Amino acid sequence: MKTKYEDFKKIPLAITDMAEKVGMPVTRVADVLPDVTKDILRTWHTKGVKPDLDTRIESAWKEIFGHSYTNESDLIKGSYLKGPPGQGKTTVFKAALKTIAKAMKVDLYLDPDINDKPKNEDIVAVISQLGGAISASTLQGVPTTENGQTMYCPPSRINKMIGQDLRFLMLDDLDNANDGVKNAAMPIANDKQLNDVKLGDSCYVCVTGNLGEIDGTNTGRDSAALLNRTKVRLACDTLGDWLERGEERFQGVIGMAFVDEFLMENPEAFYPSVEKKYRGQRPTSRKWDDLVNDMRNVLAEYDQQQKEGMVPKPIMPQLSTMIPGHVGNRIGQELILYYNNALTLARPAAMELLTKGELSNDMREKLQTTFTEEFTPHSESISRGFLRQVQRGVANEMKKYVTFKPVTKTEQQEASKSLFRSVDKLSKACFTTGLVKGNKLNLVANTVHNLMTDLIDYQIAMDSKNEMFGRKNSEGVYIPSNILTQLLTSTGKKYGADYPHGEALINVGGVETKTALETAVVDPLTYLDIIKDSQKELSMS
Repeated sequence: MKTKYEDFKKIPLAITDMAEKVGMPVTRVADVLPDVTKDILRTWHTKGVKPDLDTRIESAWKEIFGHSYTNESDLIKGSYLKGPPGQGKTTVFKAALKTIAKAMKVDLYLDPDINDKPKNEDIVAVISQLGGAISASTLQGVPTTENGQTMYCPPSRINKMIGQDLRFLMLDDLDNANDGVKNAAMPIANDKQLNDVKLGDSCYVCVTGNLGEIDGTNTGRDSAALLNRTKVRLACDTLGDWLERGEERFQGVIGMAFVDEFLMENPEAFYPSVEKKYRGQRPTSRKWDDLVNDMRNVLAEYDQQQKEGMVPKPIMPQLSTMIPGHVGNRIGQELILYYNNALTLARPAAMELLTKGELSNDMREKLQTTFTEEFTPHSESISRGFLRQVQRGVANEMKKYVTFKPVTKTEQQEASKSLFRSVDKLSKACFTTGLVKGNKLNLVANTVHNLMTDLIDYQIAMDSKNEMFGRKNSEGVYIPSNILTQLLTSTGKKYGADYPHGEALINVGGVETKTALETAVVDPLTYLDIIKDSQKELSMS
């Protein structure tokens, strides 16, 4: 079953070109995550030396991957992830550690300080930042003399790590370190030996690094010995993976602040190719994250000032420097133009509908004029942005009923009215703004589907058992509930020819003449109901 953003999970062309030049396989960081998670657990497993620890590791494995622990290898090599900056190479290891800590129900100490006191069962991870390092003391500490012998006193965080059963060491950005630091790192990566201290076979050691001249970073030559002793991959993020993470991370009406909509319309902007001599800001998943965070604050502050009766300053002037500061001037100017369209019509219209439950005649006329422009980028862009904003707002209103348990009949009636009012806003957006006449029924259908998937995903995340809005079957297909189907169809029917600008009951042609409501809402949901009924029959036979 394809996920919502599956078509965007493509390796950027700029990364593909880099991979060809360095002769390395390229891998999505999302695909690296399960692999390194397994390698870390296998490294920590003692093969019976510490039965209690092994049991905890095997239990975590089963919880994470859904099947029993396996390991037929006598040696687990650490990963060496290479690639341009900002692709999530370091983050993927942190994500693996957080997943394991949650499954094992222990605390994770990332770079513990002097005051941290991890318990023996906790995970202690040291991420040694080596980019630009000119001295190996970052890793090995400083020399001292004791009983007539010279020895090294390791940094406190590494000392805390050494005594743990669950220990992890990353040599981060090693390619950007001085050659002396690289030489000192070699026995750590190869033999898990830190001068006088043996890290032990059960310490997971990994490395990250850049590509040098190819990706515009300042690196020396690769060590053939190190490359030969680690699992080497060129890792990168993709737009689809970034969108999935962002949808989960950035909730509420503002969502990803239109950045996701811009990138879906301009996927090549996610990580574009640049000239070799270019030294300015370059869009990366890290920079897009930063921009989303800043834009969410800009929009939230603007909304709050309006709520409190203030007259906010125009947003666009501050975006003229903020956006290029994150993603560079070329992509920044394209995004500024996009925001100019989104913030002058799509967002104000969506916010008016969400807060008032209705569109003014003036606002509806503006939308009609724009949306009835067939197949122009301007019309498509604003239509998509408007619908997405309304859909997010409506979903946000409806989510509070996922765990709602009415006690009285009055409470049940009030909940039903509230849900109807919320879905009614979405139907107004879909069927009274010119989208049907503008041949944008595909956007309406996608909006309805996104509402359903957002609500069902939220139910799953909240571990709700009532399945008020639907469910996800074993094949990953989203099945709407009767309640959601009825809400969408009953509100949609209101906006026929007898309603000003109503388009829901307009015949849209085809082999069998059907209304816009049937084509964009009823048929897709009925198809999913058929799947549900078929599965029910199969389970009974």
